[in-house]
Amino acid sequence: MQVRKQSRRQVLAAAIVGLVSAVPLLSACGQSTPATAPTAASAPTVATNAAAPTTAPAAASSQGKQTQVTFTARIGVQADHYDAFGKKFMEKYPNIKYVPQHVPVAEWAQKIQVQAAGGTLADAIWMPSIGLFGEFSHKGLLIPLDSYVKAQHFDLSVFFKNAVDALTKDGKLFGIPWICHPGRTGLYYNKGLFGDAQIKLPDEKWTYQDLANAAKALTKSSGGKTEQFGYLPGSDMWSYIIPIRGYGGDYLSADGKKVTIDTPEATQAIQEAYADLIGKLKVAPTPDLIQAGSAQMFASKKLAMFQSGYWGISSMLQYAKDLPWAVVPMPRQTNGKLGMFEVDTNSVTKFAKDPESAFLFCAFMSSKEAGIDIAKRGSVPGARPDVWQAPELTSSPAHVVFSKILEDAPGLLLPANYRETELADAFQKGFDPITIGKETDASKVIKAVLPALQAIVDKQPA
Repeated sequence: MQVRKQSRRQVLAAAIVGLVSAVPLLSACGQSTPATAPTAASAPTVATNAAAPTTAPAAASSQGKQTQVTFTARIGVQADHYDAFGKKFMEKYPNIKYVPQHVPVAEWAQKIQVQAAGGTLADAIWMPSIGLFGEFSHKGLLIPLDSYVKAQHFDLSVFFKNAVDALTKDGKLFGIPWICHPGRTGLYYNKGLFGDAQIKLPDEKWTYQDLANAAKALTKSSGGKTEQFGYLPGSDMWSYIIPIRGYGGDYLSADGKKVTIDTPEATQAIQEAYADLIGKLKVAPTPDLIQAGSAQMFASKKLAMFQSGYWGISSMLQYAKDLPWAVVPMPRQTNGKLGMFEVDTNSVTKFAKDPESAFLFCAFMSSKEAGIDIAKRGSVPGARPDVWQAPELTSSPAHVVFSKILEDAPGLLLPANYRETELADAFQKGFDPITIGKETDASKVIKAVLPALQAIVDKQPA
C-alpha cells in the first residue's frame, strides 16, 4: 500500500543526480490502460503453492557455494512477513543466507534513493508499482529478470496478467509480483448508525448522489459543533482517482502523457465527491478535525463512512471489531469504472552480488502460501488468482467485496516519464484548498493546478 512520500527535492542530493546521469537509460515507455480486466491465466504448470522455480537452482546455489541475499522492506507487518519466510527460504536453500536490511516506513523512499546513490542498495527490494518502481527500472537500478524466469522455468501464468504487465517495462520484466489490490475502492460504513438514522444500507449500485444524501443524514451537530461526520474521503491523488474514474473520466490520457483532470467527467467528480462534501455540505471533516485517523474516528462513532483500500479491513478488525461494520465498493455513476490494478513487487537490484540467488528469493516470496500469509497479517493478498480465491480468505465477506472489484479493475496507468511520485505530491498539494474546505469551486482549483501537473508529465523521464 502506498504512503505519501517526502518531496523529491528534499530527498535527492547531488550525488543522486550524478548517479542518474551515469546509469544507462532505458527508452521511455508509456503505460496504457489495458482494455481487459485482470484475469487468471491458464492453469499453472507447477503446483499452485510452489514457492520457487520447478528446476534446481543454477550457478552457485546448485553447487553448494555459500552465498547470501540482502533484502529491504518496510519495518512492521511487511518485514515480519519477509523475515518469517526468509527462515523458510534458508531451509529450502541452506547455502543461501537471507539478510534483512529493513527500514522504517516513513524513511523508505528517502532511504532507498540515498542507498542507490551510494551503491549500497540491497540485493533485492520490495517496491510498490505506484512508487519509484518505474523510475528505478528505467534508470537501470533494477535488473531485467526474463533470463532467470526462462532458466528456472518459472511460471508467470500463476499471476494476474495485469500484475505481470504492470511490472514489464519496454518489453522486459523488472519484478516478480508479490501482492495486488484495486486501489482505494472500499466504502466502509457503520451499519448501526445507518439503522439509527433509518437509512438504507449502501450497496454496489450506489451513486455519489446516494453517498451525499446518506452523509448529510448521518452528520450530527450540537451547539454549532459537529459531533458525527457522515463521510471521509481519502485526500491523496490515488484516492481522487477513484471518483474521477467512477464518473467515467481519468487523471491521465491512456499513453500517460497528458493530465486529463479538466475533462467534464473529472471536474464533476472532484466537485461532487470532494468540494461539495467537504466545503459546501460540510459532511466530511477537514484535516484539523480528524482525530487520530479515519479508523479511530469510525471506532468512536464520530464517523459513519470512510474511503479506504483492502488494508482498511485490518484497521476495522483492530479498532472497530465490536462495531457492526461492513464494506461495499465505492460509488460510481453510469458508465463509470472502479479502481486501478496496483501491484507490489520484489525486484533484484543492479548491486546484487549473486543475482541468481536474489531472484530465487523473489520467486520464493511469490508463492500461494506467502500470498495468503501477508493478507492474514493485515496487508493485502498475493498477486495470484489462487490466493484471492483461497478459502482462508473468501470466508471473509469484506475480502469477497474487494475480490469482485479486482475482477473488473482497469490496469495500472502511470505517467509515461515515470514521475508518478512527483506528480502525486504536486497533486495533493494543489488540491489542498479543497481538502481543507477553503475552496468549493473544483473548476477553479483544477484550472490553477493543471499547468503545474502537466509540466511534471512533460519533463524528461525521471
